[in-house]
Amino acid sequence: MPRWALVLLLGLAGAAGPLAAATAQPRDLDSLRRYIAGSWDRLTRSNAGLLAAAPDAMIREPKKGTKPRPIVYLPSGAIYRRLLASLRRELAPSDFARLDVRPLPAQDDQAAPGLLYLPKPYVVPGGRFNELYGWDSYFIVRGLLADGRADLAKDMADDLLFEVAHYGKVLNANRSYYLTRSQPPLLSRTVLAVYETTRDRRWLADAVAPLRRYYRYWARPPHRIRSTDLARYYDEGEGPVPESVAGERDARGCQDNRVVILPTQVH
Repeated sequence: MPRWALVLLLGLAGAAGPLAAATAQPRDLDSLRRYIAGSWDRLTRSNAGLLAAAPDAMIREPKKGTKPRPIVYLPSGAIYRRLLASLRRELAPSDFARLDVRPLPAQDDQAAPGLLYLPKPYVVPGGRFNELYGWDSYFIVRGLLADGRADLAKDMADDLLFEVAHYGKVLNANRSYYLTRSQPPLLSRTVLAVYETTRDRRWLADAVAPLRRYYRYWARPPHRIRSTDLARYYDEGEGPVPESVAGERDARGCQDNRVVILPTQVH
């Protein structure tokens, strides 16, 4: 179970009242806190360890031939060369050579499955979810702040703001095939939670422009429905989503035909 989920469970246990608190043993809580403290780092991905972040459990590897290098996309345009130089500094030359680093194509459907670059370290949910997820990150950030990891929480908020600035929105997750969709909008609450801990007013001011851009993403069609003036979830892609396809395979990679795939399923 991811650490952030355990943090939430602890919060729910605390809300259950005095009975739950009275039955908890200090030794058990200390053990749980140590597990949580150690799991943050195990679930953290960064550019220095891109070889651990880039592999994708959602996509099947070819059965024959040479194993392809994992694709990592950088934002295209003027920023591309600067970010490429930064990656070369962060990675060992042997590690960089094992990656296929490319500029992101202008058209989303022209991008082969690959990891989308983010500048700061981030915590992943774990298991086959080895990416920075949109609304998962809000709860992870709250857990980090509660555990005294404000720097890492701020890094994650910066990554989400980077997604809005360079990929147009907070993505379902930072893979190229997630460019067609977002998740329930919790970015403003994420930024506010970080600010309430750091009180960094300059950082908060810099967050205003991407926050406004993300608001406009939800406040206009196809997300905004004019007849009700409400926003809706809307995936601009077609076909089954990769995490559903991956979820219907067992440990041996066999298909389970009992699973129904929804084209616009939300993780």
